[in-house]
Amino acid sequence: MKNSVLAYEQKRKQLIRIYDIEFDFSQHIFPAWYPIMKDTRLCCHYHLHERIEIIVVDEGCVTFQVNGRQYELFADDVLFINPFEPHSAFIPRGCNRTVYHAINLDPNSLKEIPCKSFQRILDDLTNGKKAYFNVLPDKSPRKEVLNNLKGLISGGTELDELHRLAHMFHFFSLLGEPFSIGNETENKRSSVFIKTVVLYIQNTPPQEISLEAIVSTLAYNKAYFTTLFKKNFRMTFTDYVNNYKIELAKGYIRNGNYNLNEVAVNSGFNYYAYFFKKFKVITGISPSDFVEQCRLQK
Repeated sequence: MKNSVLAYEQKRKQLIRIYDIEFDFSQHIFPAWYPIMKDTRLCCHYHLHERIEIIVVDEGCVTFQVNGRQYELFADDVLFINPFEPHSAFIPRGCNRTVYHAINLDPNSLKEIPCKSFQRILDDLTNGKKAYFNVLPDKSPRKEVLNNLKGLISGGTELDELHRLAHMFHFFSLLGEPFSIGNETENKRSSVFIKTVVLYIQNTPPQEISLEAIVSTLAYNKAYFTTLFKKNFRMTFTDYVNNYKIELAKGYIRNGNYNLNEVAVNSGFNYYAYFFKKFKVITGISPSDFVEQCRLQK
C-alpha cells in the first residue's frame, strides 16, 4: 500500500511542474543550478525533451531560440515549446534582472486523465503530427491566455491541485486545435529514438560527435539512421549538431572568451573557416560581430 501511495504522489507531481526562475545580476541572485554555467548568462543549453513547456515572463527580458528561431520575450510575453522542439535561452547583457516561470507538462502522465479530446491533442503533439505556434497569433485571446496562466502559476499549495488542473484545461481550450504538420503518417516520431540520440550528444565531448561515431555506438545502418533522424528531428543530423555546437560557442563568448580559435575548438569545430561559416549562417552575424555585441552589452 505504501509503495502504491508513493507511486501515485510521484506521478501526480509530474503532471504539472512550475519553476520560478529569477536572475538578478546586480544582487547576485540566480537559480540554484546557475553556478554550473557561471557568467554565461545561459538559462538553458541547447536541448529538447518530451515535456510541453510554457514560458511566462514576469519582468525583464529573456531570449529563447526554438527550432532555429529567436524570440525576445519581455514582461507578460508567453512562449509555447512543443514536445521535442530543440531550444535554448539566455539573458541579454543589457538586462540586470529577469523573472520568468517555466511551466512543464508531462504528456504521458496527462494522457491518463480520461478526456479523449485532450488525449488526442497530447498524442498529436508528442508524435509530431501537429504543433502549436511558439508565440500566440495576433487574433488569439492573448490577455485571457496570460491571465489563465498566471492563475495556474499562483495555485501553489496542495489544496490548489484542482485549481491548477482547471486552469490547464482552460488554457488548451483557449489555444484550440494545434495545426497539422505535413503528412501525419510520415511525420510520426519515436520518442525512444529521440531520447537515445539526445542523451548521446549531450554526454559526448563536442569534438567527438560525428555521424560515423553515433551510428557505430548505437548500432545503426548509416543511411537508415540519417533518414530516421530527419524524420524525428525535422532537420539533418549535421544541421542539428552544428546548431548544438554554435550554442556552445555562444556560451563561451558570453563567458568572456574572445579567442575565437579556442572557442571554435572547444565547441567541436576542427577548422575555424567552417566554424565562421556556420556561425554566420545560424546566427546571421559573424563570430567577431557577436563578440562586439557581447562587449557593448557589458
